[in-house]
Amino acid sequence: MVVLFFSPYLLSGKIPYVGDFTGSDLTELNLPLRFLASQSWQSGQVPLWTNLLANGFAIVAEGQAGVFYPFNLILFPFLPFGLAVNLSLVINFFLAGLFIYIYCRFLKISRFGSIFAAVAFSFSGFFVFRLKHLNLVNAAIWLPLIFYLIEKYFVSKRKSLILIALSFVFTIQFFAGHPQILYISLISAVFYFYLKAIFVFNFKINYLITKLIWPWIIIGLILFGLAAIQLLPTLFYSASSGRSLAMSYTDITGFPFLPANILYFVAPYFLGNPAFGTYPFDTHIFGIFWENNIYFGLSALLLALVAIFSLVAKKKEVRFLVILFLFSGLFILGDSNPIFIILWQLLPGLQMFRFPQRFFLLALFCLTVLAGFGFDFIFEKINQWFLKTGRIIKSKILFNTLLPLTLILILAVDLFVVSFNYLGALDYGKYFSPSQSAQFLQQDPDKFRIYSFDWPNTWSSIYQVSGGWQNNLSLFNSGRELIPPNLNVFWNLASAQDRASLEGGMLPKAAQQLGNRLMLETWLGKNNNGNKIIVSDQALKIFGLENVKYFLSFKELDNQNLILAKEIKNDFLPPLKIYQNKYFLPFAFGVFKTKSILADDQAMNYLFDPNFDPAQEIVLAAAKADLPSTVEKPQGQVKIIKQLGNQIVFQVNFSQPGYLFVSQNFVPGWQAKIDNQPTKIIRANQVFSAVLVPAGNYQITFAFEPIAYLIGKWLTLITLASIFVFGLYAFFRKKSVI
Repeated sequence: MVVLFFSPYLLSGKIPYVGDFTGSDLTELNLPLRFLASQSWQSGQVPLWTNLLANGFAIVAEGQAGVFYPFNLILFPFLPFGLAVNLSLVINFFLAGLFIYIYCRFLKISRFGSIFAAVAFSFSGFFVFRLKHLNLVNAAIWLPLIFYLIEKYFVSKRKSLILIALSFVFTIQFFAGHPQILYISLISAVFYFYLKAIFVFNFKINYLITKLIWPWIIIGLILFGLAAIQLLPTLFYSASSGRSLAMSYTDITGFPFLPANILYFVAPYFLGNPAFGTYPFDTHIFGIFWENNIYFGLSALLLALVAIFSLVAKKKEVRFLVILFLFSGLFILGDSNPIFIILWQLLPGLQMFRFPQRFFLLALFCLTVLAGFGFDFIFEKINQWFLKTGRIIKSKILFNTLLPLTLILILAVDLFVVSFNYLGALDYGKYFSPSQSAQFLQQDPDKFRIYSFDWPNTWSSIYQVSGGWQNNLSLFNSGRELIPPNLNVFWNLASAQDRASLEGGMLPKAAQQLGNRLMLETWLGKNNNGNKIIVSDQALKIFGLENVKYFLSFKELDNQNLILAKEIKNDFLPPLKIYQNKYFLPFAFGVFKTKSILADDQAMNYLFDPNFDPAQEIVLAAAKADLPSTVEKPQGQVKIIKQLGNQIVFQVNFSQPGYLFVSQNFVPGWQAKIDNQPTKIIRANQVFSAVLVPAGNYQITFAFEPIAYLIGKWLTLITLASIFVFGLYAFFRKKSVI
């Protein structure tokens, strides 16, 4: 069924496409990050760093890249990219159904009832409507396996092995790249575990630690050890990024789930369909479509209700699921639930959630398993009715096979129709092949960055004109001429922007502040006049400091120091204009005039002072930054002789002591050496990096070797080795007992 579902894409060279508000997190976030990671693996490097986005950041700390997610490691480095995307979807959707099937069978739901539940879960709106968030999908599919392992824990004699298996599953969820789903899974698993324990364990004081607390301490320690290779870099770099900022209560309840949204369970498009541009955009009133909608089939909903009303008093498993479902509702309803504000204040980590509705994952799990129970209940009642009335079932095959399969088929058709009315089909060969603008830029041999103006509003305008992504994807193909971030990575073009940074990405806070200031100074500021954007000279100089040589815009940019280098016309949109920046500066160059400013706000303001010339002066966050002047006109020659993802090698020749300025974000973890002698990297111009270089000819090496990654790698290796040794011990101990 999964292969059938994805066959329109597998057989046509296309991938499913869904949009967002300002683009698609599929094609402009998740897939570019996977592409970067796969390129690093192919070159024999661990994906630690990328310089292609936003002046550089630690990609190993950006979980959305799924750097260590097993199926990403298996598929993306070795297969054609589009095929890897589709196979990744097939595998993960299949596993979602397989895991819930296994769980249902453990609860003694029939094979057909378990298949029914698996279809309802796998092809539900929770996954289909969120398909652009591949990291969320990849993490969420593992929840049924977690509950299955908890069930096994209570009946297994080898409980330690079950705890290890649970730790591995939680680790895989973390590697999938969506910590919120891991958080939801942990909260749900702990609640489920204690709910089960109430009916299994004899509650004496001496059992409290050994039976209830100790298992989760073990899981926590193993999870920390296994995930450390990525967890430690994520924690370290998140702490200094926009992602560390907690949400206010107003933020977290700003996109509500209203009681009226319950109608989504019956009619998923009753408020409209974003794929056709008919859904109202005022999300602060109506909520966000894909966050509030988990439609899993009308027949599945009816059978779940049958189980609730008919079996809750008879089966403890049904009672467990109903309690879990009610528990999820405490979070889903948000501000509509008066208890939610208490949970928000008391539960550590909940303040980081923008969408508590993601607890719908737990609700979906409960409802689809309940549908499996309802499926069996209905068939049992039909069978009893035949026996009671003395009627003879003439065809066992009809009753035991064809009728159940018919119900499963009805459910599948329902979900497939809903899904194909939402998913677009994108020709990935065409979309990810170089656009005309990319081909033009690739002809320039310089090392430079680009900057795309007004890309969120451009995508929104295309969306409005096309009437959604189901109607006319050719418009979206034309829109890619703007090269919105992070689409640039597919064509090896460096951008000074990063899509995720608008919503708290992994950029250092200072880099985010600089990016926001430049947006306010240009296309978000008061200078924006209709179809013309007035750009100040000082803004152009700071863009030049960022190594930005070209600007792309559908609007006219007004500044005499901009040269219109190329104009690309198409049938649907205004001509795309590519401007060259006269204030463009190299990626790395020598500077011999310094100014020391310790306060961050003063340093940022000084950058935008018209008297500041970044080509001649450098602002250092150091108490003393004066340089001795020995030459009237000092000269500094800088040449890049090698650049890989995690390493840059420069050849420099300075006529007097000066600073090698590198247009790369100042991030802890970068180490520098001058002729193999360690030297200090200094924060320069508030955001970037610099090294003090003596007069003379030297080779300077920059290498990204974050201590958080190195410690995390060894912790992960030690944890794996310890588990392996324990497994050998358990195996031979069991053989000796036998």
